[in-house]
Amino acid sequence: MSNITLLLLSAILLLVVPIGLMLFYKPLVFHVSRLLASFLHKQGRFDQALPLHLKTLARLEKRFGKSHFKLVDTLNSIGDIHAAKQQPDKAMDYYQRALAIQERKYGQDHMNIVDCLNNVADAYRSQGRHDNSLPLYKRAFEITESSLGKDHPNVAMSLDNLASAYHAKGQHDIALPLYARALDIAQRKFGKKHDQTQAIAEHQAFCAQRMSK
Repeated sequence: MSNITLLLLSAILLLVVPIGLMLFYKPLVFHVSRLLASFLHKQGRFDQALPLHLKTLARLEKRFGKSHFKLVDTLNSIGDIHAAKQQPDKAMDYYQRALAIQERKYGQDHMNIVDCLNNVADAYRSQGRHDNSLPLYKRAFEITESSLGKDHPNVAMSLDNLASAYHAKGQHDIALPLYARALDIAQRKFGKKHDQTQAIAEHQAFCAQRMSK
């Protein structure tokens, strides 16, 4: 092997190896950062998780653009933190972005948009904007029922959300039958002692109490 060839190979190694390490290192740091954000989020350490989620979002936006479906989970995570911190206005911004992306990808009546619909509806409810939350809960219920069937456990939870929206608007006569149907499904699918079943029963009882006044 000539000296020139050896020099060329050495130069290539000096260039390629650091670049290869850098290309490997950056995705690794990004992945670890996302895992750490998720861990802190689940631990309820929102002030520590939020900056990491925001960095993840910025990285994803830079790589894929602001409307790519890979942003949805991070947008919802940021929205969840703001919702948990009683900041529905800030949560709404991220939830609405996530919903818009999902609707563009899947359409208006796909099961994959239901979580985003519920998130936006929850944010409206936290703002006291029940006229805005109700149609979204209704859409989520209709999609869930048509996609999963009338007796699916998810239908019970969707009915509970919808009933709560009518309850918040003072329309107890509409809410009570929805609670009753949700409770019937939950009792059959989860059992009477399940947390979800008991929560629906409490909602129904409270609504009935308010209606009797």
